[in-house]
Amino acid sequence: MLTFKQDNNVFRYRSVAVAIKDGCVLIHKQADTDYWSLPGGRCEFHETSAETIAREMEEELGEKITVTRLLWVSENFYSTKRHKYHEVAFYYLIEFDDRSPLMDLSATHIGHESHVKLIFAWRPINKLDAVNLKPDFLIRGLQHIPEQIEHIISLD
Repeated sequence: MLTFKQDNNVFRYRSVAVAIKDGCVLIHKQADTDYWSLPGGRCEFHETSAETIAREMEEELGEKITVTRLLWVSENFYSTKRHKYHEVAFYYLIEFDDRSPLMDLSATHIGHESHVKLIFAWRPINKLDAVNLKPDFLIRGLQHIPEQIEHIISLD
């Protein structure tokens, strides 16, 4: 995975899934965190960002997806108690098969990344301001899906 560390600084190259159905978006979080994000993961060497998101959805949820189009290229800068992060992320509009159990918008879905339990849930896009969703640009961005690729710089 393309992650580089120097002292307390961390650089990540990431690919992210934007799944929308009936006015809802699929979000996820680790079981032990208080914030939500869109599903995705870190790119590997010699893998395109579109290939990454397909691999991540299969690893985390056992689901094959269709990558529709690139929405955002984002530079995210944020800090935790232990690290300062610089993340470059590619956000792709994706689709799941309509017959997938994941298409149940009322259910909570469980996935795994290595040994980490992931909680997936569909949330109404027009009520995301009540969700601790990171990065912050997504709350407005998901309400106005761009027609063309946008470059976002996010300072959380």
